Amino acid sequence: MKNRRLLASAASIGLVLALVLSGCGSPSIPGRVVSERRITQIDSGFVEGSLTVSRDIRRIAYFAETDDGQFAVIDGTKGKQYDAAGDLTFSPDSQRVAYLAITGDKWFAVVDGIEEKPYDGIGQGTLTFSPDSQRLAYVVLAGDRWFAVVDGIEEKQYDAIASLTFSPDSQRVAYLAQMDNKWFSVVDGVEGKQYDIVGASIFSPDSQRLAYGAQASNRQFVVVNGVEGKQYDGIGDGSLTFSPDSQRLAYFAQTEGKWLAVVDGIDGRQYDAAGELTFSPDSQRVAYGAQAGDKVFTVVDGIDGQQYDGAGGLIFSPDSQRVAYMAMSGDRQFAVVNGIEEKQYDGAGGLVFSQNSQRLAYLAEIGEKWFAVVDSTEGKQYDAAAGLIFSPDSQRLAYFAQAGDEWFDVVDGIEGRKYSGLSEGGLAFDSASSLHYLALDGNKVYLVEETVG
Repeated sequence: MKNRRLLASAASIGLVLALVLSGCGSPSIPGRVVSERRITQIDSGFVEGSLTVSRDIRRIAYFAETDDGQFAVIDGTKGKQYDAAGDLTFSPDSQRVAYLAITGDKWFAVVDGIEEKPYDGIGQGTLTFSPDSQRLAYVVLAGDRWFAVVDGIEEKQYDAIASLTFSPDSQRVAYLAQMDNKWFSVVDGVEGKQYDIVGASIFSPDSQRLAYGAQASNRQFVVVNGVEGKQYDGIGDGSLTFSPDSQRLAYFAQTEGKWLAVVDGIDGRQYDAAGELTFSPDSQRVAYGAQAGDKVFTVVDGIDGQQYDGAGGLIFSPDSQRVAYMAMSGDRQFAVVNGIEEKQYDGAGGLVFSQNSQRLAYLAEIGEKWFAVVDSTEGKQYDAAAGLIFSPDSQRLAYFAQAGDEWFDVVDGIEGRKYSGLSEGGLAFDSASSLHYLALDGNKVYLVEETVG
């Protein structure tokens, strides 16, 4: 998720959860030092769906409107009013903010409070910061022609543009372009070969390789750095996956109605369906979900696992030695770790390994109550729970929980202060013994920082 949102009172700001009570007057929590700093207030005129939380979970922005127009409110500071505004975006380092604005019939980007050049249109959802947060690109319309604007510089015009992206090292820019009903990749301003269809491109983690799916004469294939691979009936949308070390590439392909994983150019076994393709952190292992008939299972290192009625949420441990996923048998759900089934529940999800790979946690449901299961031990039951996270030293587990109308954090089984709502982005550990999150008290948003003793 590019930016996070806040779980808050539907009555006060028009969002999803109907939460009511307050928390800033809550009693102190034994073993914790808690500080609260108000960062903004959600005023009347809030534009529903615009609330955006920065990646570091320390800043918040939203749009508000009057009879005369709309304006951004960033960390409680109101910006200039425009006829309309949208696409609020924080940079990856959370220090910069950009959004689109409209005055009359002209569109322009507002970046760190500065208006950029106006155009006839700007592609919604195209505002893109580079991973290092120093660069910005987006797609604009002039007349009937579309083109990318990268660092304020206009690139070549085309009939259409899609899938704008920066490389992980922030040095390269790629997008798809269309001319005369043909599509092609444009990388660092250089046009690639034209095809009937081209899928979204991805860079390898080291930024040296670019891959995308393409179609010519009803046959589909993957193109890596301009070199076409084997042709198939289809290539799985969004399935292209580079290994963390950038040396390997995998994707799903279709042939004669069956799906198979192609790993390092080698075809795997055929199945009725396949999904969730993932490499292990050390890049040595590959796992994915597959379906045969009405049964689903996980394929790890080419070996089919136990068949179930449902399965998903596949993850590797950080040391790459353990693989876990959620499975369903009948109406019961449970975790499977290295092929071993854990206890069955009415519902289960949210698998997470600790940083040292030794611990595993997930959320489970019995009846209408949810709780954390940590190292196979069940925690206290609540009306809802979300956002499991281990501390950097793997010793602590924290998450959000709801009891009645109140939300609070739970750290090592100890409940924190009660609030009306909490950030959908969850909690963030700053060290082994400190964490922070955003909380809502009425219409006021607070940055809450805790030190756990």
